[in-house]
Amino acid sequence: AGAARRVGGWGQPDVGRTVQEARARGGGLIVGEGKGGVLGGGVAEAVVGAGGGLQGRGDGLGRGPRRQEAEGGVENRYIVHKGRLAALPGGPGAAITTPLLSLGAKLRILGEPWRKRGTDEQESFGSFIARRFGPQVLERFAEPFASGIYAGVPERMEMASCFPKIWKAEREYGSVIGGMGKMAKARRQAGEPRKKMATISFDDGNRALVESLEQWLGDRLRLDTPVAQVDPLQGGGFRVQLGSGESLECDTLVVAAPAPKAKDFLAEGFADIAHELEPIPFLDLASIHLALDKKDVPETLRGFGFLIPRQESRSPVLGCLYSSQIFAGRAQEDRMLFRLLLGGARNPDFDPEDRESHVAAARSTFADLTGIETEAQLIHHQVWPRALPLYEPGHQARLARLESLTARTPGLYLTGVSYGGSSVPRCIENARLLAERLASSPAPQATT
Repeated sequence: AGAARRVGGWGQPDVGRTVQEARARGGGLIVGEGKGGVLGGGVAEAVVGAGGGLQGRGDGLGRGPRRQEAEGGVENRYIVHKGRLAALPGGPGAAITTPLLSLGAKLRILGEPWRKRGTDEQESFGSFIARRFGPQVLERFAEPFASGIYAGVPERMEMASCFPKIWKAEREYGSVIGGMGKMAKARRQAGEPRKKMATISFDDGNRALVESLEQWLGDRLRLDTPVAQVDPLQGGGFRVQLGSGESLECDTLVVAAPAPKAKDFLAEGFADIAHELEPIPFLDLASIHLALDKKDVPETLRGFGFLIPRQESRSPVLGCLYSSQIFAGRAQEDRMLFRLLLGGARNPDFDPEDRESHVAAARSTFADLTGIETEAQLIHHQVWPRALPLYEPGHQARLARLESLTARTPGLYLTGVSYGGSSVPRCIENARLLAERLASSPAPQATT
């Protein structure tokens, strides 16, 4: 939670700002740990995008972290098909020639531009993909992609919330394929530079970015200071009660905590907002880092990693990243590091505390799918209870209600993973837009 008390005029240098961080270190779930000669990652080990919120981050923050782009040769991505790793097609054209789809499924892809627009504003990702591209594309490509990005399942993911650009393409142009092409053409005609899609991280992992931000904030960042309760002040503003018993008063409060935490400390003073936050589900995840000597890894096992479709799943493992192949410095020169992600919406009975079963599932799944007989060394096991939100159908309607509620409470703002995107670039971009909005806004005025 961020709090600001207006000392002079709003937006002037004498505005006091503090960031209350519940954890003993900044960065939350994006910060990994280094153990056993390797550098592990947090929930977000790699960032995939066209720059977005990360563009220019680190500039002016003292120690600007050096970006790492993915190593060459990691474009190869795999999916489990009939119990074996198969290369994913690299684009729409390759999808027409891939052996992973039947002739009928390929004809459905070609016919996508002529299908009618959908009418359900709360349509699920699964329904959208099946309707426009067919069930095979959903089962073999879209479903594992959804589990790899959101740890979700297609039927519980709202299309407009999870993939807004694709949703917009159909809504505005009547076709995903045609619409995405026309949107790209419009950007070129408007003189927007073409953004290169890239997989990036930082030297020393995401913690380098977090440490730069911590240094820039200085004593405005207060670690190990969880918020216990927030109440409105008579006449406007907020009283923030900390877990230590200390209280702060502020004119503006930015709540960046995940919905389950925010719901708890807003429940007393802002029950209507807490009521809207309570149903947003969060998913349990676990991560296993395994390492092998390079000599034990066949040359055929090169690329970004693999995903496991639901119909191919035999364990709670969702997929695997070839971490040391994606970024340099993730392992010693003679070793290779692999990271397997477990849990998510696909595994409702997943117990995040059952370490023994996590390790066993990771090792057996990795061995079965790669054919490597040498037992991989366990490097790190990390559990994240309630790690990622699931944007279920109705999420956009919920956001509209929250916007209406916060508009009636001057100075209160919500941001973070629970609302408009859970990726690192989306969270940073949304926070930056909010900061610009606050900097250009007049002081909050009390309302009756």
